[in-house]
Amino acid sequence: MTKEYIDKIEEIMDDTVIKISKKQRKQVEEFFLANDIEIDECYAYFLENHGNDYVNDEYWFDCKEKEGFGDDIYQTDMFFGLEEDTGNIVNESKRYEGIIPRDLFPIADLPGGDLVCIQKKGGKVCLWFHDVADKNIRIVADSFEEFIMRFERNTENKKNVEPISFSLDPEIDKRFREAAKKFQK
Repeated sequence: MTKEYIDKIEEIMDDTVIKISKKQRKQVEEFFLANDIEIDECYAYFLENHGNDYVNDEYWFDCKEKEGFGDDIYQTDMFFGLEEDTGNIVNESKRYEGIIPRDLFPIADLPGGDLVCIQKKGGKVCLWFHDVADKNIRIVADSFEEFIMRFERNTENKKNVEPISFSLDPEIDKRFREAAKKFQK
């Protein structure tokens, strides 16, 4: 693992969104073993320090494999991790079990429902497209370290979105508030 890799992670990750607790190496190794994933030192370091975290909105990545798909660059939404919270990697993998190929393991999602996956053997990082019938896998990088190093600042694709306002039917609003109370407990 290089200093450039660690510096790149610090540059691209947005640690202001949620509070992440550092994981123990043993917990990360147990995760790899339980899910039959070859241990990748760079990905293990990432899980220990940045799982369940977001990438800064200005950072996008490109793919090593450029043929057959429309977009040239992609933005991640959330990296999954070992926190027992939103984006728990084990829960996310169960959610996609039987949907994505068995040799892939989901590690992050993209806006719109596509996934970043890591090959369980070999460690290549891929994109899995949920709405493409054939050839819905695209190689991003040959390793997790290479994947992280592919992120670049991209302010051109940043959307200037104005806030919107809307009103809900009072009955729907009441149901949402009741449901939200269940999750606040």
